[in-house]
Amino acid sequence: MSLEELHDAGFDIDATNHAIAILSEDFRACLDDLCATLLQLRISCRELITSNGKNFLGDGKLLDSLTALRWISRRVVMQSFVDAQENAAVTYELDHVKDDENGSVVLSINWNNSESSFDLDLEKIKRLHSASVISAGVVVTRGASLQGSLRELISKYAKANGVTGYRELADLGLSQTAGQVGDIERQMDGNFVDTWSRMFVSDKFGATTTHWAKLQERIGRGVGKPCPLLLLGIPVSAVTISDTD
Repeated sequence: MSLEELHDAGFDIDATNHAIAILSEDFRACLDDLCATLLQLRISCRELITSNGKNFLGDGKLLDSLTALRWISRRVVMQSFVDAQENAAVTYELDHVKDDENGSVVLSINWNNSESSFDLDLEKIKRLHSASVISAGVVVTRGASLQGSLRELISKYAKANGVTGYRELADLGLSQTAGQVGDIERQMDGNFVDTWSRMFVSDKFGATTTHWAKLQERIGRGVGKPCPLLLLGIPVSAVTISDTD
């Protein structure tokens, strides 16, 4: 599998500091495995709606696949000295690291968290690279096409499951608080599902969460430099309306 196949499948792809050349030459097997795993990723709309946390992807299927391919978690403790004076150690928790004879690659998955997570992860990757702990970093997040289609996808899913009001939402495990009901009623534009889906997406997958545009903003400002970085955005084509697709 290759980055070309990811591109053809609709993934957003960007890179800094010769990351593609480094991964293609020195970490070819690692890159091929990652591309193949991402190409197989399928996320149902129900999973989109009920998921929580930055590392959700396909109800854990992607994470299980990475573990099977020996992307391991690791704790790195970095100690520094100034004029023989020992400074406090800094500990980094890494969720996904792949090692081979040429070095190590770290993978950061930012599915749905505060956008500040990009700053933290990119700075961590930069420091690990500067200390020669890793050779390159990969960042995966929601792609532009997926971010732009979330409202439509979730609205289609709700309508396909017969949602016309709060009772049907509750049947899908989406009970609303009194505050949420009040917000929906105030914003109601005549169509319950469209109003609910618009507000749901704004609340859960809003502009200040982790997605492709926010990642690109950081890269444009030079966050993470000079570490070689491969950036991948998951496309709308990875999402299915049916729970069984």
